[in-house]
Amino acid sequence: MLTADAYIVALGSYSPLLTRPLGIGLNVYPAKGYSATVPVADAGVAYSVSLTDDEYKLVFSRLGDRLRIAGTAELNGYGTELNEVRCRALLRRTEALFPGVGDTARAQFWTRLRPATPSNVCGREPEIDFEFLPRKALSRRSGPPRPGPRASPT
Repeated sequence: MLTADAYIVALGSYSPLLTRPLGIGLNVYPAKGYSATVPVADAGVAYSVSLTDDEYKLVFSRLGDRLRIAGTAELNGYGTELNEVRCRALLRRTEALFPGVGDTARAQFWTRLRPATPSNVCGREPEIDFEFLPRKALSRRSGPPRPGPRASPT
């Protein structure tokens, strides 16, 4: 058993899965974000600095001879499957803003879960007195399997 004056839970959107068995509810939810990476098709029209388009909620970055388009978020649980409709929407919107900029036929898509809160503002949860939690609740065996990278005590 690990004892300390304070504990930090830094598992992003997976944090509630660790704390829920301890009776600690966290207002953190998984938001699935999408991005596409495409080879530059026409360097003459390709952007060279990072851009944010507030209307389309997209971010554009140049990565050498590739372009990265990131945007959209979906609240749909912990699944990390790609949604083809959202992936194609990234490319359609990019083509509408920057026609011919990238080789969209060779696009590579990516998605990951990001932590989100109801207000979209990160904050510190109220301090919890672990002394009053049942001893079994603090046992490593009683919790759910650890998703993602393992946290190591420091």
